[in-house]
Amino acid sequence: MHVFCGPSAYGGKGKQYCDLLVYGLPGFPQGFRIEGKAQFTKGSVDEKFPFLLLNIAAAGVPSVVVTAGKGARTEALDWLTEQALEDNPLLAVLTYDDFLQYLHDLY
Repeated sequence: MHVFCGPSAYGGKGKQYCDLLVYGLPGFPQGFRIEGKAQFTKGSVDEKFPFLLLNIAAAGVPSVVVTAGKGARTEALDWLTEQALEDNPLLAVLTYDDFLQYLHDLY
């Protein structure tokens, strides 16, 4: 089940839904968005990264992308990770194990 998390990058009346939106965390008054992207074999999940980034920016909610599997292209993951260094709500791109460490380090 996905939850509403803001306007779509397309604008207008468009809505976007995300995998998980957590409220009540100290330091995240707007909420904390978690997007999961899994690709265990070669496929197209990484081709969706640019649109995902646009939607994250449109929602304006601090976000992390949690990845699983080895099917996404390294270059695409590197590109998405670099976007977390820019001025946008994407805070990090992490593997599942790194995400657990990230949460541990936050609190």
